[in-house]
Amino acid sequence: MSNTANMSFRSKTSMLFVVLCGIVGLVVCFNFMSRRTTYLTENTAAIFLRRSNEPDYQSRSLLSLDPRTIITKSTEYMHVHGTADDHQQQQEDAGKWEQVQTFVGVINTPKCGTGGLSGSFVNAFDPCNEATRPFPSTVRYDCPEQRHIVRAHNVDGAVQVYKNVRDRHPIQKCFLVTAIRGPQEWLPSLFLQRHEESLCNAEMSSKEEMMDLYRHWLLNESDQVREAAGSVRPVLFNEFGQTTLTEQMQRVEENGGYAFLSPPPQSEEQPSNFPNCELLFLRMEDKDRWSEIIHRFMPGVRYERNRSRTEQCPNIAEYYLAIQEYRLNSAELKAVIQNDPHTAEYFRVYGYNGV
Repeated sequence: MSNTANMSFRSKTSMLFVVLCGIVGLVVCFNFMSRRTTYLTENTAAIFLRRSNEPDYQSRSLLSLDPRTIITKSTEYMHVHGTADDHQQQQEDAGKWEQVQTFVGVINTPKCGTGGLSGSFVNAFDPCNEATRPFPSTVRYDCPEQRHIVRAHNVDGAVQVYKNVRDRHPIQKCFLVTAIRGPQEWLPSLFLQRHEESLCNAEMSSKEEMMDLYRHWLLNESDQVREAAGSVRPVLFNEFGQTTLTEQMQRVEENGGYAFLSPPPQSEEQPSNFPNCELLFLRMEDKDRWSEIIHRFMPGVRYERNRSRTEQCPNIAEYYLAIQEYRLNSAELKAVIQNDPHTAEYFRVYGYNGV
């Protein structure tokens, strides 16, 4: 009887001990997860403040902000850039390039995401030296471990920077990026860039006033469109095997937003300006996938878009949206193209028939 009672007592004691251990474990786990969540929220919010040009972020405490602001802004940031853990992983992935002598060329048509694309590589290779401008429309960044980035709106400037880097040391990886944007958004953006000083802070009286300026530009200053349409893409595609925009847009459609071109063929008769370089061709209508696409070819690089034109020029945002909705008539389209084959092909791939 005594032995049975002792066994029952020991059994109950053991069960009580297990229950207590379980409760203690849950408390420890909950405390750890709470601290982890707090770390992620604060760290992500701090990154947001730093990366979104929030003024005086270094001297501001998160506690001084409205909690709703932290949650909202952190959520927005994580949607675009990922969590704090994602940011750490990005830096670790980018670190894989530390031992690789890399050349990145964002050689792009104006108003096709150039700043966001080049800035994404600069952030991934950070810290880079202050930008220099060795040639017109060309910006160069020199980063640690012999990694270099060039941002250019013409191929010649990018070629000169590439040759300068190659003369100093071997290039183990060369990655070029260019993009395209549909006429409905590209033409208004190009128009406003050309008239930014006079229009961005202007007091417009009506949408019609903005439309008149836009139509005048299309009819009388369209050489700016042809110059922009032909200065980069045709030259790059010729470097990579004389392919055409029509061919590459078919590949973009098949791939869901991009085309990837292998290094150009080498020949003594016609040596390439970018030997052993790869080219990624992106479509701006798919920019929500750019981080995913770029990461596939350059791990650790996450696309970070610049502020939109309406954010930069809020005074005329309503009128700017109006010209984005405007579709060119036949006279304007003829004035813009003027028998230029590259400009005509550009409009054709976006569904403008009869050009």
